[in-house]
Amino acid sequence: MFNPLKYKLLILITCLSIPCFAYDKNVKVNDLSVCFTPYDRCDNLILSNIEQAKKEILIQAYQFTSKPIILAVLQAKERGVGVKIILDKTQRKMAVFLANKGIETYLDTKPAIAHNKIMIIDGNKVITGSFNFSKNAQARNTENLLVLNGERISGNYKDYFYKRLKLSIKELQ
Repeated sequence: MFNPLKYKLLILITCLSIPCFAYDKNVKVNDLSVCFTPYDRCDNLILSNIEQAKKEILIQAYQFTSKPIILAVLQAKERGVGVKIILDKTQRKMAVFLANKGIETYLDTKPAIAHNKIMIIDGNKVITGSFNFSKNAQARNTENLLVLNGERISGNYKDYFYKRLKLSIKELQ
């Protein structure tokens, strides 16, 4: 039987034993920014970070179909930013399109699903979370997005990127 007093007590004990934070879309804790759809424009957060890229963007994506994100990546390439992308094997048409635009593009065919959603920008920023780089992630789904700053965390993600790259197949070889 549900006891509201016991429930409230359980919540209180839980909050005292671990940090509890209220959601605030403007919070920036240390080197972390958070974003949640449908409440926030996570796509705009991604776009602004791509636009700020100066040297390199590494992308791993399960879905890569958002036209604004694709356009921003193509514009970064035109600005001289190095871009490498690893896509899930289901994204072959997009891989061919990107490769034809001069972007070094690979398909990760080894796992059942290459379910990553990662961007590493200039070796010191990581964008990750459940947010697929798709229109639906912003318009229809509930998703989360994290922007992590720092060379150490970016280095871990970059190492992982290159491990997957070695196992992936390059488009337009």
